[in-house]
Amino acid sequence: LRGTIDTALADLSVSTPVVGTQIIGNYPAAPAGVVPQVITAGGRLFMLSDAVYEIDPINSVLVQLLKPGDVVSDAPVLVPRALTWREDRLMVIDATRAYTLDSSTGQWQAQSLSTPDTAGYVNTIAAEAFDGNLYLLMPADGKILKFPAGAYGATPEDWVGTVAKEDLKSAVDFAVDGHVYVLLRDGRVLDFLRSRLKTTFAPAIIPPLSNATSIVAEPNQAFIYLLHGPDGRILRLTRDGALTQQITAGDAADRLRGAIGLTVDEEKSIAYVLTETSVVTVRLPAPPASSDKVTPTAGETR
Repeated sequence: LRGTIDTALADLSVSTPVVGTQIIGNYPAAPAGVVPQVITAGGRLFMLSDAVYEIDPINSVLVQLLKPGDVVSDAPVLVPRALTWREDRLMVIDATRAYTLDSSTGQWQAQSLSTPDTAGYVNTIAAEAFDGNLYLLMPADGKILKFPAGAYGATPEDWVGTVAKEDLKSAVDFAVDGHVYVLLRDGRVLDFLRSRLKTTFAPAIIPPLSNATSIVAEPNQAFIYLLHGPDGRILRLTRDGALTQQITAGDAADRLRGAIGLTVDEEKSIAYVLTETSVVTVRLPAPPASSDKVTPTAGETR
């Protein structure tokens, strides 16, 4: 039956099943208000749940790197809200500070963020760094905040202002490669450039997306990737938003059901997916030979 379904999807939505999957292991539950996240960078794999971990996918081990209550720069770490990669190091955000990990020493450094009140940015669900600038996604407020490089202690810019403010309230994730791509729950992607809404991607697929959960758009990668939570489908889009492939879970549907986090290593054709309880390695099929790969042209995100 699964094979019949995948064949039908292939006819309708350039669909290909995953090559294979493997469960790395389970992870501790995140506290309320924190969205579990996973990123791969610098040849390493990291995730956020109740704390920040490095994942060893070969030995199925989580190595804790930072947790609430750890003391960094003479102050305790609050609940980590988001993680990203800035230039050559891991960055973690809590409600009032940004932390970077010096991989050569294993030491954390902290930078205070300018905050409007003592509570800080507790509504942050995702963070991105680009050209040293820091961006925070806060759907509850309908905002993306931008902290300029070298001045995180300065008042941040309300980067999109009133543009698409209501749509931003249904945002679930975002990615920055010079453009700012905001993924909405219904699967639409808002493509911002220089604080203006340039276009909206709305992949037309069967079955349609109902609960998108994660987006990946790394500057050095050929494609944009979207994750669909209920069935673990991964959409592969060109850099201008055209659908090139729908990657279905196939026989791994049970493993990928409830998918909430995604990161992609294009060079190895591997994705790492977080479900609500597990970390799963997904081997991706090759993109269709006719894929029109669009080389990203980074625009200044001002």
